[in-house]
Amino acid sequence: LVRLMFQTFNKNDDQIIDNEDLKQTGEDERYHKLLPTGCNFTLLLRHGDVDSDGQLSLTEFMQIFGLDSKSGKRRYQLIKKHIIETGTHYQLFCDVDHSVNPSLQVRWYRYDVPLTSVAPNHFQISMDGSLYLTPAESVHHGNFTCKLGFHDEQVQIHIVNIVERPVISLKPSFILLKVNETIELHCDILAGYPTPKIRWKKNNLLLKNRGPMMTVTAAQMDDTGTYHCEATNEGGSTQASSSVVIRSQFEQSERYLRHNIKDDEEKFAVFYSNGVRIFYAEDCQLHKAIPTYSTGLDREHLCSTVNNSTEELKRATTAHCYWKDAVITQPALYLYAILAGRKAVVKINISNARIEEVLHTAFTPEKLTYIWWEDTVWVEQRDNDKAGKLIVQLIKSASRPIQHSLTYVIPLREDVNPDLLFLPDETKTSYGYVGHIKEQALYKLNLHTMKISNRISLAPYDCSPLAVAFLGGAGLVAVRCGRQHNASSPEGQLLLDHLSDSALAFDISIHGIPTATDDERFLLTVEPKLGRFLLQEIVGKELKLKKVIDEFLPLTAWTSHTYNTDDGDLLYGLSSFSDKLIAVHSNATMIQRLFKVGKVKNRHNSSTFKANRNDEKLIETDRRGHYLVGAASNGVFIANLHNRSTPRCTVPHLRDVQILLWI
Repeated sequence: LVRLMFQTFNKNDDQIIDNEDLKQTGEDERYHKLLPTGCNFTLLLRHGDVDSDGQLSLTEFMQIFGLDSKSGKRRYQLIKKHIIETGTHYQLFCDVDHSVNPSLQVRWYRYDVPLTSVAPNHFQISMDGSLYLTPAESVHHGNFTCKLGFHDEQVQIHIVNIVERPVISLKPSFILLKVNETIELHCDILAGYPTPKIRWKKNNLLLKNRGPMMTVTAAQMDDTGTYHCEATNEGGSTQASSSVVIRSQFEQSERYLRHNIKDDEEKFAVFYSNGVRIFYAEDCQLHKAIPTYSTGLDREHLCSTVNNSTEELKRATTAHCYWKDAVITQPALYLYAILAGRKAVVKINISNARIEEVLHTAFTPEKLTYIWWEDTVWVEQRDNDKAGKLIVQLIKSASRPIQHSLTYVIPLREDVNPDLLFLPDETKTSYGYVGHIKEQALYKLNLHTMKISNRISLAPYDCSPLAVAFLGGAGLVAVRCGRQHNASSPEGQLLLDHLSDSALAFDISIHGIPTATDDERFLLTVEPKLGRFLLQEIVGKELKLKKVIDEFLPLTAWTSHTYNTDDGDLLYGLSSFSDKLIAVHSNATMIQRLFKVGKVKNRHNSSTFKANRNDEKLIETDRRGHYLVGAASNGVFIANLHNRSTPRCTVPHLRDVQILLWI
């Protein structure tokens, strides 16, 4: 029966089934109606192509059904491929030969680590030996192995690829233009793993454009139509449409419509010496100014020692704010910020532009991290009376319009006494890590229960953890090892599987602060004092060196959001030794210097880099990849990432810009 199926799919009798054969079979109504909704025959190629040559041989086709191609007898498939959409519940069956010994139990492993010793992370093992992913998450990406008892000859390998269906936004959704004006459509990828590929259609006819932006200069009447942006990856495809109307002249109603069509404008917040201001990205016009002379709760000026009447506070022009860190909630309702020397977290209501609450902390806060999937702000503090012991307080339901409070002080387990905290800020995962500067180990921390579940020894690699980057889509963690307190410890990069905590690779040649790019295609490692950018491509469970690019000038701040262009992916940086914006091409060997912005000093005198993380929020790209906002010598600048030759606009006379955040 299976051989007959193979011949049916093999349209040109070449004894090989390719993608075109499967598409033709699917177009035959007799076979198409046999498929469940959402399925197609090309999935056979995706799951059964063991040697990844884009074809199915008879042997591979038989193996899909667990059969030997020669004898036709039932056999178990040594390697099984699974492509699973994130969020779905999925079952992995262990199809080994149970006749060897029916009493033996099925055991599951992750990179030679028994799953029985792995911290629970959305998986269960059933009585029949099946492994349930409940639900599938990016952390499950990688290889699982099942064995019958401890018999190495009865082994089956399951290669699991976790994918995320694309989510896109096409702006504007309607555009009305005159002849010879320019059509400009932005197709923004909001989610999707692997990185979706984009293609454009006009009235269902395929266009040549493949990038996130569609531009038609000198538009004519026949450019009127419905434009579709389609994003596709292994998780599926999705599309969005925009209606474009070109007129030689407008009727009165169309003039009104053209004048009033306006998509949501992007805004950014500037924390500087005199307070907080919010500006429009399109033209740098002021949206709202948030005063710091009144907290809304008491008469204390946040940014000075003045403590007097309201009128005196308003006249206190000498106040100088030293903002240490700030985060924004999702949805963007509140800003939370901390100031140097203040035992407090400031909560700012964005819509009414006022400081709504001042939450007093046990110790002086050092860093804020917003865990969006828990809607919780983590407030990092140090108890200097106890040798800098790490203390954490939480602000829960941070985006809800309620009166907030800080949780009790969390010491994170007395016997561990950690002074290092590594949290994911973008990658959705259940666990972070804590550690101690004098111990070659990491402790896995459950972000929901605040309990430590596992100790990961780094001693075999002589690794003192300095920094951690979460590579969510691949289920990996990159650890920066260094000589924090042990001069003999080598610097290098250790790669861990986030699910099992097993070490996958160690590279002594890679040094610097690691960050995953927003599209999770690359790991960016920066040596700020040398001005060196190192890009590694994330391929499965490996990191492959893509490019080393040297600036040769110390870096003050840099972006990790990659913006795709025809020339390659772009990153941006600022240096206190150069007055120009720095652009980094992944396909180039040299830094490109763009327009002048003035020299921007490192506001922490390089102490940021001692903490081994890029806390300098002085240059940021928006999530859609349209704009770049950066600190200048006496203000901020906005650059359009589609035209980087000059700044789009600037905001001058902002003294000592310290933090920039997109809203």
